[in-house]
Amino acid sequence: MQHLIALLAGILPLYLVRFEVFGVPTNVLEVALYGIFIYALVHAYTKKGMRDLFSIPREKLSRAGFWLLLLGAALSAALNPTLRAFGILRGWFFDPMLLFLLIRYI
Repeated sequence: MQHLIALLAGILPLYLVRFEVFGVPTNVLEVALYGIFIYALVHAYTKKGMRDLFSIPREKLSRAGFWLLLLGAALSAALNPTLRAFGILRGWFFDPMLLFLLIRYI
């Protein structure tokens, strides 16, 4: 699992390679992140460690900041009349949170 996270750091320049999946614009780095996260989900499910994968920090200040950031980003995207806001939500908030969860899991 650690090797896959290191692979993400190695393919950072491939962020510039863009394409569409089912009409949704994406890039190689995001697809690799989602693939690694799905692998981690399967790994956690077989090891009965789903709680470990989705754990956020136990400190109250960190937990409150995590939820406030998520709520603010989701509210901002929902109130924006363009669909571009959901791409920003995915690229700037959702993907880094997935990476954060993966790093905490390993």
